Amino acid sequence: AVPHVTMTKALFASESFDAKGEFASSRFTATEAGKYLLTSTVAVDGSESGLREIWVQIWKNGTVLINGNRMSAGTLGNLYPTVTAIVDAAPGDFYEVLVYQGSVG
Repeated sequence: AVPHVTMTKALFASESFDAKGEFASSRFTATEAGKYLLTSTVAVDGSESGLREIWVQIWKNGTVLINGNRMSAGTLGNLYPTVTAIVDAAPGDFYEVLVYQGSVG
């Protein structure tokens, strides 16, 4: 669950690709310098009580790197916000996905 009106680290149970073991504890840490494609989609169930707003961000080394798309929906509308970035990483740079949700009503 994502707390109301709070940026919260997204927790991922698994990853699709991780050939170098760079993903652990919902954090990607580069082991080599280079360009990396980072992307994440978060699925959020609709709210029976009213409007829901959500967005995702990629954070680099503990600060916001990029904002993903911001979405809102009325009752029972599911949301799938996405964030994507191509980054120049140095060894040890780490990236996390944070999620914000707010609901009204």
